[in-house]
Amino acid sequence: MKAIKYFAFMMLAMTFALGFSACSDDDDKDKDDEDVVNTDGLVGTWVEDDSDNPYILTFSSNHTGSIEYEFNDENYSRAYFGERQQFKWKATEKNGDTCCEILTTSGDYILDDGTYKYILIGNSMNFGNLRFTRR
Repeated sequence: MKAIKYFAFMMLAMTFALGFSACSDDDDKDKDDEDVVNTDGLVGTWVEDDSDNPYILTFSSNHTGSIEYEFNDENYSRAYFGERQQFKWKATEKNGDTCCEILTTSGDYILDDGTYKYILIGNSMNFGNLRFTRR
């Protein structure tokens, strides 16, 4: 009788041990959704320098953004906006460079999906081969 109680107690102990170890949540967070670099300086609206029809690039803190261009024509009394493109973005580091991965979600064709190198210097930003100033 003691052997049966001992055996039942051991089975119960093993059941609890296996049950608790199976419920452990030690998985790493999904690394694909996290920025590798600090993005505080990138968030905001940026206007392309030295252009009559500048691109306006906006990065939101929820990792969405848009790019559009402002079209100025002397035949019109005011500026108006041309094409607009929506995208999702994530900051990464590639070969020691700070980069922004872009995935377009809607709108006209302006940016290709891909990785763009950017450099922030105060209120200026080099993005790809274009230079922007914070608005």
